[in-house]
Amino acid sequence: ELVAHARGRRVLHLGCTNWPYTAESDRAGTRLHRHLAEAAGELWGLDGDGEGLAALRELGFDHLWLGDLEDLAAAEPLGGRAADDDEALGPFDVVVAGEVLEHLGRPAALLEGLRSLLAPGGEVVLAGDSYSDAYDHAVRLQKEQGLTFVHPFDDPDVIAGQGTIAMEILR
Repeated sequence: ELVAHARGRRVLHLGCTNWPYTAESDRAGTRLHRHLAEAAGELWGLDGDGEGLAALRELGFDHLWLGDLEDLAAAEPLGGRAADDDEALGPFDVVVAGEVLEHLGRPAALLEGLRSLLAPGGEVVLAGDSYSDAYDHAVRLQKEQGLTFVHPFDDPDVIAGQGTIAMEILR
């Protein structure tokens, strides 16, 4: 469903690497960035993980930017500053953020930063912005890849870790 929004359009894919599983998911045919590339008129990727972006470059992708999703204005092209307007970030017809918001400490900062990257009439397509979405995705991955599911609320070690984090936040 995310790919349908990309057809023939200029697209920015946020959180595009899924590092360290970048190459593995590409081989398995589950890499969203690959599917977006096949549909989009032009595809750009922005991620905070330099190793993941380097892996995407090795897979043949270009227009890759490194940056903090909560500070989009500071993002730079992989390998250094853009020399001309052809490599400028934006404007985009579509910004895709699949399974991204739940990983951010300040998701509102991302959404605010997207305003300057959207073309007039552009759209932001979000997926995975709730616990239920994340849970459904985790269960699907467990089944598809034969993984072990560690429930975030029923495992004593996870509960202890969450308590530790809560105490750090309150300090």
